Parts: sequence; structure tokens; C-alpha cells
Amino acid sequence: MTITKRNAHAPYFRVLFDEGVQEIHRTVTRVLSEVGVEFPHEHAQSVFRKAGAKVDGKRVRIPPELLMETLNMAPTSFTFYNRDGSPAMNLAPFEVHFGTYGTAPYWYNPNTGRRELSTLDTIAVTARICDALPNIEWSMPMGVPSDVEAPIADRYQFFQAVTNNTKTLYSSTYTAEGMKDVVEMAAIVAGGIDNLREKPFFTTGINPGSPLRYDHEVAGKLIVMAEAGLPMLFNPMPMAGATTPTTMASTIVIALAEGLAGIVLAQLINPGVPVVTGGVLAIMDMRTSVITYGAPELSLMMAGITEMCRFYGVPSYGTAGCTNSKVVDPQAAVEATNSLLTSAYAGSNMIHDVGLLDTGMTVSLEAFVLGDEIIKLVRRIMGGLEVNEETLAYDLIAEVGPGGHFLDKPHTLRHFRENHNSPLINRQNYEDWMTSGSKTMNDRLTEKVQDILVHHHPQSLSDDVVREMEKIIDRSAIRIHDRV
Repeated sequence: MTITKRNAHAPYFRVLFDEGVQEIHRTVTRVLSEVGVEFPHEHAQSVFRKAGAKVDGKRVRIPPELLMETLNMAPTSFTFYNRDGSPAMNLAPFEVHFGTYGTAPYWYNPNTGRRELSTLDTIAVTARICDALPNIEWSMPMGVPSDVEAPIADRYQFFQAVTNNTKTLYSSTYTAEGMKDVVEMAAIVAGGIDNLREKPFFTTGINPGSPLRYDHEVAGKLIVMAEAGLPMLFNPMPMAGATTPTTMASTIVIALAEGLAGIVLAQLINPGVPVVTGGVLAIMDMRTSVITYGAPELSLMMAGITEMCRFYGVPSYGTAGCTNSKVVDPQAAVEATNSLLTSAYAGSNMIHDVGLLDTGMTVSLEAFVLGDEIIKLVRRIMGGLEVNEETLAYDLIAEVGPGGHFLDKPHTLRHFRENHNSPLINRQNYEDWMTSGSKTMNDRLTEKVQDILVHHHPQSLSDDVVREMEKIIDRSAIRIHDRV
């Protein structure tokens, strides 16, 4: 069942190998069939019961044969599109795509330089930055807006993101009702639900609660997306030592059991609906009691669950490019680079959290630009080293011979641009660097952010589309007020 097709020149590594994969699979099937997963949602329980799962109150136990039968219904690969309907990302084995983070309560305001509560403007500005960055292929609404009513903030999050960004959008909601509204808004942008289903530019996260539980609203959102036939990303967030045993293998088991249980339900509701699973697998730092977003264990567990997703034939959702550092500094660069490179080596399909600081609490425009630059480096490494007659260049070596040079050769002209170069990476000698202003990497990141904010303007949606989405937001606000 394992899929291993990949670019023959690309670096690659495994952390589990065949015996480890089989041991984890056996344990996952035991957890699902013997321990079970809680679904306190009556419709979900009914669907499971009719399919042959054992339902005992809220606890659902999924037999191995039902697990494998439904996994075979799920597509091994599928494509996400941009807002305009053009193909964006193919989620096939070893196809790697990088995206951002959402729902951070704070951001570094570029106008004040201070850490402040996120607002609607946060989402608009960060969406514009991500739209401009060439190595960021998809994004989330980055911020929980503090300047709108909480029950309908998720509608505003989608609206601000989709009107300021043309790329594939992952947008979360708080309730099943919110999920229905956002699906309706996405369908308006796409020109109808059938168009959205055929060329999905929008997805959402389904977040089970570790260990082994889908609360009522989470299951409700899953059902809304499945019935609409839209892709969904299962995003377990177990924390080793707190919501799972402290070992990495057991944390992978619980994350897989949670994600696969949701996939079973989605396929039973709508066979063939596109699904992705993976999550945020981290450890709890026992000194501080916080989740470790830059630890090597996160990278190891994400590589492990990526390998298991290929075994199950389901696209994978990864976590990288993030840090526990509070600012853009050497710690942030080290932790982001390590996780991005590791996730790319492992072949994770959709990697999120690029540009995230402060253990998921704060976003930074400079961190997004730095993450984009790191991804550019990673992509160069993932391109591998090709060996053939042209790259070996024996005839040219023989022509030049000892003591010569290659500066004026056509071969050099053909290939020198393949080498990595970037205006953000300084390679001047010291004297030239001092003469040109002795700018640090942080200076260059800030300059690029300001340049994007001044000069980059994403393609606008039509006024009619904007008005129709605003009507849905207004309708949602009325419903909320009528209940108070």
C-alpha cells in the first residue's frame, strides 16, 4: 500500500521504515476498533452505526475492515485551484506545497512596530503579503479579529482573506452554522457550488480534540463539508506528555486514529470526497508547559505521520516554518529552517504555519517574508543534483584543461542562473556592505514588507460578488442578535 514515487534526483529520508509503519498501523487499528473515538453527534453516530461500526453511547469503535474499505474510497491525490479557477497545487505523493497559519490573536503591526491584538486589518494586510510571495502557495486568514463580534468573526475572516488574496484559501469556522455560511460565500466567489466542487479554491480544517474526541460542532462542520463534496483537512493537535503519552510513536498513533476516524465518517457520507490528514504533532515542554513549535521532535513526528499517510493512500498535512521565538531572530530562523527542510525531505503535501511566531500566538509580516526565502532555499535543495553528460561537462573540462577558466564559456552562460541567488541574502565583501548601508537581514525583510504593501495590489473581486458575501455576513449578524 505504500506509495514511493518521487523525483529521482530529490533528497529524501524516512524515519519509520517498513517494520515501524506496520507496527504503527496495527496499533492504530487496535485503537480505533478496541478503544474507539467519541462522537457526541447523533447524526454521525447514526452514519457509523449503519455502516457496521459499534456505537456505545458517544463512543464509536471502527472495525479494521470498515477502516480500509473507506480509505479506499478516498482519492489518493487531487488538485486545489486558485481563486480564479487556475490549477494551484497537485496533492500527489511527494508533491510539497507551503502555506501559512491562521487564527493568531496577536500580530506585529507594521505601522507601530508593536505587538497588538489582531484586527480585520491584520487579515487584509497579511493576505496581501502572502499573495505577493512566490513560494507561499496557499494561506489562511491570519488573525482572530478583535474588532468584530466573536460569533461571526469567522465570516469576516473568510471575507477579508478572499478579497485580498488570490491563492488557495484554508479558512476555519467556529460552528457548523458558520461553516454553512462560509461554504455559501465560497460558492459565490466560484460562481456556484458546482464550480466550487469542480475546482475547489477553498478548504477548512477539522480539528478533533486529543485524545480521541470530535465535539459536536467539529463533527457538524465535517458533515457540512462532506455533504457539499468539498475537500477538508483533518488537523489533530496532540501534545506529547499532555494529551498523549510522551513518546513520539504513541503520539503519531493517536493523531492517525483521530484523523482516520474523521475520514471514515466523511467517506461514509460522501464516498470519494477529497480529504487530507496529518496535524500538529508536538511535545509539551515540561519546564514551561507550552507546546514546542520549534523542537526537533515536531519535525520527526511530522515526518513519521507523512510516511503513514502515504501508506494509507491519503494526502498529508504538515507543520513547519514556525518557532517558539517571540521575534524574528536567529532562533526563529534556525527552527523554521529545520522544520521546513525536514518536512520537504519527508514529502509532506500541505505544509502550514510558515511565518508563525510565539508558539502560535503572534504573526509577523517579516516572518512571512523570511519563511518565503527559506522555502526558496529548500526548493533548491529539493531539486537535487542531476548527473548526466551535460552536467558532467567532460568535453568542456578537456577543452579548457589545466590552468584555464570557464567564465566565457556558453556552458557557464546556460547554467549559472540555476544557482540560488536572492536580494535578501547578502554576499558582498565587508567594505562594500558597509558602503551600501550595512543593512542586516532584518532591515532587508522590513524593506521588502514595505515594498509589497506599497506596490502589490491583488486582483479585486467584482462588486456584485463582494455585495453578495456582505449580505451573508449581515444575515449572520441578525441571526446572532435575534438569539440574544
